[in-house]
Amino acid sequence: MVRRQLELSLNDEVLGPHCDFIFNTHLAHTERQVVLSETLSVSQEVAARLETNPVTHNRWHRLQAHSGPLSINYAATIDLNHHIAVPS
Repeated sequence: MVRRQLELSLNDEVLGPHCDFIFNTHLAHTERQVVLSETLSVSQEVAARLETNPVTHNRWHRLQAHSGPLSINYAATIDLNHHIAVPS
């Protein structure tokens, strides 16, 4: 098992009155990748909806941002259990 910590920051400027975003920043919950903790912060007061693909377990969040600066910060700690197989 390998434990990893990661952080991601995205900074943008929204020029229009409203702009829809889909951020694929969340880590997937899988058999070999266990998300121990995670945090998400958005600089604007907007509702973010977290969605999960039932087949791939990929996760993303959607939001509608207002005009002005927009910052997204994501941090997570995960355990990775690598698949090991004999080459034969």
